[in-house]
Amino acid sequence: MEQIYQDEILAIHKMLINKIQKQTDQKALLFISDGNAAAEYLKAILQMIADGEQEVTVSFLDVSERQGIERVDWTKPVLTALFLDFKKKEYADSAYGDAVADMVRDVLERQGQNEGNRLSLFSQLPNLPAWKSEITNFSEMELSAVLAGCSGAGAVLYRLETMLTAAELLTKWHSIRFDHLFGPGVDDTQMIRLQQYAKAVMEQEPIRLEGGRELFSCTYIRDLFKCYIKCCFEKFPSGIYHLASYNIEQLDLVSMVYKISPNSRISLELAPYQTLAQHNLETMKLRGKKWKNSVSLREAVYRTFYHNCGLPYGIDESNRLYHGRLNIMRRLEVDIVKEIDRICKENGIRYFLVGGSLLGAVRHQGFIPWDDDLDVGMLREDFEKFRRICPGVLSEKYAYQSYRTDPQSHYIFDKIRLKNTIFSTVFSDRFPIENGIFVDILVYDKTSKRPFFQKMHIRLIQITKRVINVRWVNKARKKIHYRATKIALPFLRLIPFRLIHRFYERLIKHYNKSDSDYYIDSVGMNLLRGAFPKECIVGEPIYVPFEDTELPIPPGWDGYLRHWYGENYMEIPTISARKSGHKLANMDLGEYID
Repeated sequence: MEQIYQDEILAIHKMLINKIQKQTDQKALLFISDGNAAAEYLKAILQMIADGEQEVTVSFLDVSERQGIERVDWTKPVLTALFLDFKKKEYADSAYGDAVADMVRDVLERQGQNEGNRLSLFSQLPNLPAWKSEITNFSEMELSAVLAGCSGAGAVLYRLETMLTAAELLTKWHSIRFDHLFGPGVDDTQMIRLQQYAKAVMEQEPIRLEGGRELFSCTYIRDLFKCYIKCCFEKFPSGIYHLASYNIEQLDLVSMVYKISPNSRISLELAPYQTLAQHNLETMKLRGKKWKNSVSLREAVYRTFYHNCGLPYGIDESNRLYHGRLNIMRRLEVDIVKEIDRICKENGIRYFLVGGSLLGAVRHQGFIPWDDDLDVGMLREDFEKFRRICPGVLSEKYAYQSYRTDPQSHYIFDKIRLKNTIFSTVFSDRFPIENGIFVDILVYDKTSKRPFFQKMHIRLIQITKRVINVRWVNKARKKIHYRATKIALPFLRLIPFRLIHRFYERLIKHYNKSDSDYYIDSVGMNLLRGAFPKECIVGEPIYVPFEDTELPIPPGWDGYLRHWYGENYMEIPTISARKSGHKLANMDLGEYID
């Protein structure tokens, strides 16, 4: 579907724009292509940049447009990237190869005019014979030796790389080799088999593998541009590198198609085993520079397969981590909220959906399709009454969890857990606490009327939250604040948790008796989004449809959602942005399985 192709374009565009925005000096982007598949992605991305407000000059030239080089201002930093596909039949023509070499020579001659210039050559390798060696994955110099003995396209590539290495450029340069590019809308001579397999599966035809086993390297389209960004915008050493997202064989592709196909009846016919053909690239040099794949092989094949078959991206694919349990878990979470609703109605307590649960209620009349939890909120006065009453009247199958009821739990917000189930995150799984399916109870407190004191209040709350977290985990934080927390931790261990929690609650409730009209998400994840007016949450909640029931939302839900998610909160995010909020460690529904 066009949706999947557009999502790849948006994902690549986002990576590129994020890097451009971090640049302190004005740069020009120059792209030179021989009209390959990557060029079509480039044109779509460049159009988005041109339509935006980024202060960057972008030029796109075909390798035949040699005169276009003269129009570029080389005295200012120019980031030049050549995307060439040496599998194209045009490279069999020596005149075509000479024209490409002349273009590269013109660029090389201008590189020294500004120390900020960079030159990156991205080369899709020509069709080479299998390695006739005991070596299974060829490194950079080893493959250079192979190319030196080639004719045609291989000879042209070797010629260009020789020009690069011999130029002794003082500016940065890179030669990136990759093989068998694929992705939504992109299939080369090897990965075209993925499209053939897709067609066979959809039409319920048998798949036949011929020619024995063949291992090869392939590169996903997003990884190609991720590598481009690394070369052009990061402190990346000059040199020749191999780029390969995955090393696979034909049978891997068939297996992937079988697993992700909506019609998984595959009749597979294997030809008699012959020799094992190796076409793999060694990628240790690039990965040693902290390069990683953008997506898993399954995700890459899934996107390509579904695009080629004209199928929409499935919501379930985003949630395969739950292995079919997500809908059951959601029903159990709704049951928890129904229990909360019962208790609140019987005791005159107001509550409402908040965060992603509120957005789901408004936009989807239920859960956000890729979300896995439910959050409810209360004003401070309602919450104090709720946590005093709830533990005594809660159904026996649920547990009320807070630092007051569970000495091992030090969450800054209370939870209602379903007993005899497990839904532990990477964080919570390390503690001996009740770890069942849960609903979070978030609290909203007042803050100062003055912006300066609002910021100070929020800052102090944030620091105290970190103190509680470090004290609970009992280890210094990784990376950020590592030294500070390592020094502070021995002293924090001397302070009882009850005193830290007491200080935290006094801090977040500091302005509740004031006449301020501003509130904050004092215990939730959106504290840093700042204060919002009381009209967003103060008043009588409104009941709206949510899954198979009706649940309350705050009276000023529109202002709330605009504050948290922006003016366009009703727009469905791109596929790449659809992520649940938890890093799951363990999940067990026990007796509640269907």
